[in-house]
Amino acid sequence: MCLGWYFNIRYVHSYGHKASYVNYTKMLFSNWAADSAARDYTIVNLVLLPLWTIVDGRRGLRIPWIFFFMSLFTSLAFSMAMYLAFVERQIRYGREPVPSARRG
Repeated sequence: MCLGWYFNIRYVHSYGHKASYVNYTKMLFSNWAADSAARDYTIVNLVLLPLWTIVDGRRGLRIPWIFFFMSLFTSLAFSMAMYLAFVERQIRYGREPVPSARRG
């Protein structure tokens, strides 16, 4: 998350009043290599992450859509990691405690 913010802050400082989501998105598609990565990132962040978190998150998370919202302000990697951590927490919370063996 810190690396993403570092580069985003550098972008804002470099482009000043031209820095916007529209300009940022246009710059994602600046060459063939960037086009490929940007397309994958866009599809995952705007289509798959919301579908995945909302459909899968209905099994126990109260507001699964928050991870998509989080990805717009932090990073896709951070949001996915947080989602997986919350799901793991729910799985562990839902398990029955294992009775300990008493020595006697």
